[in-house]
Amino acid sequence: MRRLIEGVRDVIVYPDVLHKSRNRGFTFVEFETHGDATMARRRLVGTGLHLGGLPLAIDWAVLEPELDDDTERKFSKADKLAR
Repeated sequence: MRRLIEGVRDVIVYPDVLHKSRNRGFTFVEFETHGDATMARRRLVGTGLHLGGLPLAIDWAVLEPELDDDTERKFSKADKLAR
């Protein structure tokens, strides 16, 4: 991705659950700024580019809200008890 577009901060690839050497079929690309992400999207949408043999599809990720420390501890404690 860094060779294709500017402003890439991080690329996160998750492995397939059954085939660890394969990608799940999606990747998260984090940009330095929202403007960098917007420009990358404009440049890449509709190009017909393929990655890993699959056509490139671009969408915005929805971030999960961050929890305060007390709420995080409650969820962590409940998760440990559920195991």
